[in-house]
Amino acid sequence: MKTIRRIYFYAVALISMEVILWGMIDLARTLFSTSFTSASQLSEALALTLVGVPVFGIHWWVAQRNARQDEEERASTVRALFLYAALLALLIPVAQNLLAVVNRIALKLFSLPASSAMLGGYQSLSDNLIAIIFNLLLAAYFRNILRGDWQVLEDKNSLTLLRRIYRYVWVLYALVMAIIGSNQLLRYLISVLAGNYSDDAYFNALLANGLALILVGIPLWVWAWKVVQDSRVEAAERNSLLRLGLLYILSLSGVLFVLSASGMVVNAFLQLLLGEIRTFGSFIEEINEPLAVAIPLGVVWAYYGYWLNRDLDILPSAPRRDALRRLYRYILSAIGLGATFIGLALLLSFLIDIFTEVAIW
Repeated sequence: MKTIRRIYFYAVALISMEVILWGMIDLARTLFSTSFTSASQLSEALALTLVGVPVFGIHWWVAQRNARQDEEERASTVRALFLYAALLALLIPVAQNLLAVVNRIALKLFSLPASSAMLGGYQSLSDNLIAIIFNLLLAAYFRNILRGDWQVLEDKNSLTLLRRIYRYVWVLYALVMAIIGSNQLLRYLISVLAGNYSDDAYFNALLANGLALILVGIPLWVWAWKVVQDSRVEAAERNSLLRLGLLYILSLSGVLFVLSASGMVVNAFLQLLLGEIRTFGSFIEEINEPLAVAIPLGVVWAYYGYWLNRDLDILPSAPRRDALRRLYRYILSAIGLGATFIGLALLLSFLIDIFTEVAIW
């Protein structure tokens, strides 16, 4: 029953916190807005704030009181999950609003309308700054609560696990952002180098949006990955199953995407040789998207595959190390075998169709 009660109080506190936060953000945006604000917008923002404050206040007060009175409550996994989930829910919108600002600046440099932005095209600078400030203030409060728990708790197992997950969520979030940005930038560059570029809004928007994602995503990934790498001084972090699992997922995901994209490139090349694709420009247009996927994900595969091998080398248990290496190689073999089987099946189907057609005639 204690666990169910914890889940209830912390879940309601998290939801009501978000209700209050975005109610206050909407309220501040209406106050600083230079355009017309309807009464319904203002009343909606006020309603969210007024309803959320008592609900959050009561549930958070009860949760804090229980944590101060009972060491088990303070050290619970549910509380640690709430605190790290709250930080993610507050800091990811900060990154998103920062991306929206950078995105609109990049579009302005290329004389493109803000509506071409991937994110925040219809927002203003004040809208983004208000969201950033409010989220940062609340994040600072919960970070202070979390720091206090780290200082007083003797049993830090739950905090350690949730902190590890929290760090890797940031790594994945920033990495996805950087990959999407690289994809858009490569699509633009390949089109320019192949002469398929026309000076229109679409290609310039690809360039501007890609630059914005890279300018925000890569520094964020560098910071998040550095935090993870610095934590390797601790044996528990260095040998954690979560780290190994993430390295497996990233390197194997890179393999799958590179293999699929490379197959599309080879297919287009064979079509060029067989005369189905008649011009080099058409060939480049055909391979533009798969090549723009294969290059960044090939880098991901190489980089994280390198770190996976490094981490496997330092595992203290030789049987476990050998078993994990075999697992990785068997998965790669299965992927290659699956691709070969699909290719042969398609080839046999093509040959059967040809011979059947010839026999009929």
